[in-house]
Amino acid sequence: FVFAAALLLSLPSFSQEIRTVKESALTGTWKMEMDIARTVRRETQDEDALGRAIAKGVSGFIESITDALDIRFTFRKGGDLDIAVDFNSGSSDRKKEREYGKWMINKTGKLVIDGNGGNHVSFDGSDEWVMVNGALHPLQDDGTINREIRLVRIQPSAK
Repeated sequence: FVFAAALLLSLPSFSQEIRTVKESALTGTWKMEMDIARTVRRETQDEDALGRAIAKGVSGFIESITDALDIRFTFRKGGDLDIAVDFNSGSSDRKKEREYGKWMINKTGKLVIDGNGGNHVSFDGSDEWVMVNGALHPLQDDGTINREIRLVRIQPSAK
């Protein structure tokens, strides 16, 4: 029994701490991270070997593009949101865009992002976000957590 208990205590915890979003924990700057390889693995698990190989090649190309993207969300008190997109392809074609939106925390403690303040920002079914282990993840249309996209805090708001 002691051995089994020690083994269980030494295993990493796979539980996920889902918390309601609070304004005090939200304000500041967050960086978007995307796990394209995980998305491709999930979406192609039922494909044959050729389909998976093609998808893996395409995902490498997509990852090279997303690696060149730096997307930052700055949540401000009062519901204002700044979204900065910096695309640096390594050439002289560096592009920067800034968009504005609104955010709020709904009655169930989920973050709701409205990116309609600008011309290019669209969240397509990802307007509700939850806090999981300190990172923000969008909810998919069926209510499950999208683990391939997350916002990670890089700078708290200035006091």
